[in-house]
Amino acid sequence: MSQPSSSQVLSPSALAMIAQHCKVARDQVRVVPIEGASTGCRRAVALAGTQSVFVKEADPEASNHAALAAALSKDDAVIRALQQAGSPLVTEFVQYDDERVIMLSQAYIAKDGWQWQPPDAADKLARQRYIAAVLRAIAQLEQTTLPAAAAKTLALHATAFDRVVQCQGLRLLCDDATRREELQQTYRSWAEQASKPVIRRRYEQVCAVLDNTERLADLAALAQQVADQPCDCLSHGDVRSETIAYHAAQDNVKLIDWQWAAYVPKQWSATEFLLDMARRGYDVQAWQAELNR
Repeated sequence: MSQPSSSQVLSPSALAMIAQHCKVARDQVRVVPIEGASTGCRRAVALAGTQSVFVKEADPEASNHAALAAALSKDDAVIRALQQAGSPLVTEFVQYDDERVIMLSQAYIAKDGWQWQPPDAADKLARQRYIAAVLRAIAQLEQTTLPAAAAKTLALHATAFDRVVQCQGLRLLCDDATRREELQQTYRSWAEQASKPVIRRRYEQVCAVLDNTERLADLAALAQQVADQPCDCLSHGDVRSETIAYHAAQDNVKLIDWQWAAYVPKQWSATEFLLDMARRGYDVQAWQAELNR
């Protein structure tokens, strides 16, 4: 199957912005699309000679364009705040056009030693180094201090945390068989349509939980325990392999897609990451035990 042309992946405005940044003619820009994002934005790596740029663009014709624009704007603002705070976890450069809703940032590509997938689960040493590096990065982020006004300016209030933990949705589901069945039907449909096995398994696991009211009650009780913890640790909000660039030789981590950044309880992000690894077939019991000490 032939690759789509650059103009099919990104808009002429985005291509012009890339060409200007790289100081090349627009026809010298080659675009490689990136899949697997949850933002809904067009995403690609743009190559121009020896230069490479990561590009995100909100589709101007998308029905949720305003939401995409807000997400990219926050992504840009959080990156800049973390740059000012001296965080090594963000891109070294970012350029954002708020009118055209296009973001350029450093591309972390394979030829420079970066990988976007965890090591093979069978390679125990590589797996341990990868998990340890990401957990160190998460801990470092939790200790990052931003100005007091940043939580409001950057919309760092933990809205996702509120929805998951502080609402009574889990408890209400325990008592509402009709709603549970409706949700199961929805997730079964999503599982059938999922293009990746790991995503399909996630939906199937949700269906299994919805079919077990005792498990739902346990989760509701655990959610209340989490709700009682202070939200005072800075979190990326979506730490999973698709947002993690890892350099094995340097044992270094970079994170992208900061639009979900928020203040959450300590080790929330580490738990989120380990859950993603477990879904991918990795044994994370030792790491979980460490978190639960």
